[in-house]
Amino acid sequence: MESSGKKSAGCIIATIVGVFFVIAIGILLGLFAFGLLAYRGGPPAVNDSPLTGSSPVSGPSSKSSSPDAEGETPSPTPEQRAAIAGGTEVAWDGQGISWTVPSGWTKQSSTGELFSCKSPGTWDAGWLTVSISAMPDSMPTDASLNALHQAALDQQKLGKYTEVRWLVLDGVRGVQFREKAPEDSSDVQRIQWQAYRNYNGQKQLVNLMVHSTGKGFQTHVDALYGILYSTKLVK
Repeated sequence: MESSGKKSAGCIIATIVGVFFVIAIGILLGLFAFGLLAYRGGPPAVNDSPLTGSSPVSGPSSKSSSPDAEGETPSPTPEQRAAIAGGTEVAWDGQGISWTVPSGWTKQSSTGELFSCKSPGTWDAGWLTVSISAMPDSMPTDASLNALHQAALDQQKLGKYTEVRWLVLDGVRGVQFREKAPEDSSDVQRIQWQAYRNYNGQKQLVNLMVHSTGKGFQTHVDALYGILYSTKLVK
């Protein structure tokens, strides 16, 4: 009975994450439209809603939205390094991406467009969830990434994000942001990184999340950052 309960809780969490990605896909389509308008010289509409359907938590803020803005490289704390020390490597073979996760974390899904891995536990487990979206070759990635960065800064001013910055993972520059703690501790709290890359002749948007519930976040936060910073990408 206990095993059945754990499976049910895991299914519910997977469903919640799946719903998030459905919302995110719609938002990404809006971002794509924004990029095309910018590319064609048209006046883009102001977007006051979160681009990811979520809100960040603390750390340095990037002050420039220029496509030439330099990004930070990972500088893990001793606690973040210790959280994944002795862990194992998990790989998304179909997309050439890998991470180091703490011992006991297990792969949950690995398809062409979605990868997930989680810690032991149910409701308050830690998660790594990554999606890949193929983009047309004409996609103006600099304009799109700039728009994402500016929108995240706007959300930070509204108090929804506590951390917004340019972050370079394994040579790939993207926008990283962190949500504030949710009012309902059972809701999801995320650290997220989004970037563009070219892989196997295809232009892709990489959407990487490390997350838990608000209640479980502080328990997993060092591991979540450690996993994020361990990202390796085949370019």
